[in-house]
Amino acid sequence: MDNEKFGKFIKKLRKEKGITQKELGEKLNITDKAISKWERGLSFPDITMLNILAEFFEIDVSELLNGEKGAKKDIDIDKEISEAIEKYKNIEEKRKLTK
Repeated sequence: MDNEKFGKFIKKLRKEKGITQKELGEKLNITDKAISKWERGLSFPDITMLNILAEFFEIDVSELLNGEKGAKKDIDIDKEISEAIEKYKNIEEKRKLTK
């Protein structure tokens, strides 16, 4: 899963709904800062949020994880989440080194 592509897709879907990060956060019971991090590719939603996000944006979870509408295909969710976690860890390590 490409963290930047995922983030841009979330942002696009949110804007299509005409809502702010704060409004989306309120609907999902999370902070607007978490939404911002998703959209900038700095973090990913908790795995428990994937179905909720997909339902909210009226798309399939596979479309959500692939970062585009119409991209329904069989995916290994565990593998995708593991890869996303690794990418996030690498981002965090790089951030720590630059401080």
